[in-house]
Amino acid sequence: MDKIHYDREVIYNFAEAMYAKAKSMIISETVKYAFIGSIVFFMVTAFGLRSMNPSSFMYMLSFVLGGVIAGYFGYQSGQMKAFHLKLEAQRALCLVQMEINTGTKESLKEVA
Repeated sequence: MDKIHYDREVIYNFAEAMYAKAKSMIISETVKYAFIGSIVFFMVTAFGLRSMNPSSFMYMLSFVLGGVIAGYFGYQSGQMKAFHLKLEAQRALCLVQMEINTGTKESLKEVA
């Protein structure tokens, strides 16, 4: 069985991947919430106002308004999820820095 060796590049790659995922998380959450909100607002308008015979403008307005309102909440949700991913990446980088600062002679040779 091969010995597993410490490789800080793995942690750097992990941190970079977490930051990339955090960036895409904000966009995907915003789009997801906006889409769901648009559909929900449209359905509420379609079923809730059917006795009033609303115009097509009212349907479009509800669709857009639902997307904007829900998209805002999706953006906030994405920001929170992205924060947690970035925090995890920072923890990993902190561990690498602690290893560099308190490392053995072998780990100090890797830095030089």
